Amino acid sequence: MRHMKLKRRLNVLLSFSLGAVIIEYLAVKGLPECFLNRYTAEEVKMSTRVDKLNHMCNWLVNKGYKLKESQRFKHIIVDDKYKVMFCYVPKVACTNFIRIFLSLKDNINSSDPMHLKAGDVHILKKNLTFLDTFSVPEVEYRIKHYTKAIFVREPLERVFSAFRNKFLKTNNQIFMHSFGEKIIRIYRNKSTVNSSDTGGVKFTEFVQYLLDGKTIKQGYNEHWELFSNLCHPCLIRYNFIGKYESLETDVNSFLKQISMEGKIKFPKRETYYKHKSSTELLSVVYENIQPEMFENLTKIFEKDYLLFDYEIPSRKQIMKKRVLFR
Repeated sequence: MRHMKLKRRLNVLLSFSLGAVIIEYLAVKGLPECFLNRYTAEEVKMSTRVDKLNHMCNWLVNKGYKLKESQRFKHIIVDDKYKVMFCYVPKVACTNFIRIFLSLKDNINSSDPMHLKAGDVHILKKNLTFLDTFSVPEVEYRIKHYTKAIFVREPLERVFSAFRNKFLKTNNQIFMHSFGEKIIRIYRNKSTVNSSDTGGVKFTEFVQYLLDGKTIKQGYNEHWELFSNLCHPCLIRYNFIGKYESLETDVNSFLKQISMEGKIKFPKRETYYKHKSSTELLSVVYENIQPEMFENLTKIFEKDYLLFDYEIPSRKQIMKKRVLFR
C-alpha cells in the first residue's frame, strides 16, 4: 500500500515537469530501487520537454495563436511500418535524419546511413511519405497513435548556421542568386563600403533582410523559417522532442523509441564536419549586430524559444560565451 502511494505521488511529480531534480530527490531519500528504475533520467527529460511544449501551446492558443492557412505538413515524414512521424528541421542535422528514414525503407535498407551522399539524400527524399499526402482522418489517426518526433536547436544559433552554410562556408550559388544578390543590392550601405568590395553577403545584411517587413510578409525560406511554423507543434503535439545541444543521447533515445536502437548508426559530428561549430562563432558574429536589431530578431523567433524551452538570450549573454571558446 505504501509503495502504491509513493508511485502515485511520483506520477504527480512527473506531471509537473520537475525534471532530473525528482530523480536526485528520490535517490537522497533512499526510496526503493524499483522506483528509481521506473523513470530514467532520459524519460524525465523527455517528459519535461513535452509537458512544457503542451503548457506553452495551451497558453498561446488562449492568446489567439492560429495556424496560417498556407502552412502544410510537407516537412513531416511518416513511416507507417515503425509508426513514427518526424518533422525535419533544416540546420538541425536534417540531412542525417532523412538518411535514417531513407535507410528504413525496404528498398534502400542499410544500417549505415552515411552510404548515402548528401546530394543524393535530398533527391531521394521524394521517395519518402509525408503527412500532407494523407486525408484528414488519416492525419488524425497518426497524430493520436504514432510517435511524433522533432529535433530543434537554439534559434539564433540556427539562424547563423543557415547563413554560414548558404552564404559563407559553401558560397552556394543557388542561394546567392535567389537571395544573396538581392540582399546585397538592398541592404549594403554603398556610402560606407569601398567600391572594390565585391564580397558576399554579410551577416548584418542578412539580419536586416530577416527583419524587413516585406521579407516577413513573403515568408522565410525553410532554412531560416521558424521550426514552429515548419512543424506545427501546437497541432501535432510532439511526444518526443530532441535537441541539437544533446544530439547524440537524444538520437539514441529516439532510435530506442522506434525499436531501431543498434540497427541504425547515426553519424557523429566529427565524421562529417571539420570546421568550428556555429556555437563557437556565435559571439563573434552577433557582436556586430546593433542592440535594437538583436532585440527585434529575438522577438521574431520568440515563439520557438517559448515552445521548446530555450532561454531568450540578451546580446550581453551571447557576448559572454566568447570566453568559453578562447
